[in-house]
Amino acid sequence: MDQQWNVPSIIFLDVDGVVNTNPHIHQTKRMGLPTSSHYIQLPEDTLMRLKRIVMRTGAILIMSSSWRLGYCGSLPSKSYLNLNAQLAGYGMQLSGWTPRSSTGSRGQEIQNWLNAYMDLYGLTMCPPYIIIDDSIKDIVEYHRGHIIKTTLSQGLTDETTVIAINLLQKHRKAVEAV
Repeated sequence: MDQQWNVPSIIFLDVDGVVNTNPHIHQTKRMGLPTSSHYIQLPEDTLMRLKRIVMRTGAILIMSSSWRLGYCGSLPSKSYLNLNAQLAGYGMQLSGWTPRSSTGSRGQEIQNWLNAYMDLYGLTMCPPYIIIDDSIKDIVEYHRGHIIKTTLSQGLTDETTVIAINLLQKHRKAVEAV
C-alpha cells in the first residue's frame, strides 16, 4: 500500500435534486417558509441518507452544487454556510467546494478540484470518489463510472444511497489493491 491508504474517499455533492427536492420546495412554499438556498431547511430523510453514505464510507463532502456560487475569493456563499450548518446537525460537514471554471462545466470543475487535491498531497492516483447529482450532462464525459444519478422529484432515495455506498467502496478497494 502506498500513500493512497490514508486518503479519504470523496463525495462531490449537488444539493437541488439530491438533498433538496421539488416536492420539499413546494411544501415549504405552501407553509410560507423561505425557499431560498440561503435559508431553506432541507428534508430530514435525504440528510439522513447522506449521513448513512458518509458514515459507511468515511468520505468527505465537497460541494459541486450551484449553491457554492456567490463566494468571493476564498469566502463561502451564504448557501454553502446554510448547508454546512444543517449538515452539522447530522454530524457531517463540508470540506470545501469545487472551483468555478471559465467553461462552466461542472465535470471540468470537479476534475480541476481532483487535480489540485492530488498535487497538494503528492498523490499519484486519483482518490476514490463519487458524484451525486441530478443533472449529469456536463459531468458524464469526465467522470463516467463515478456518478450516482438522482432526480429533482425524489432526490437521494434508499436505492441510490445503497448504490452510492457500494460504488464508493468499489472505488476504495480498487485504489487499495494497487
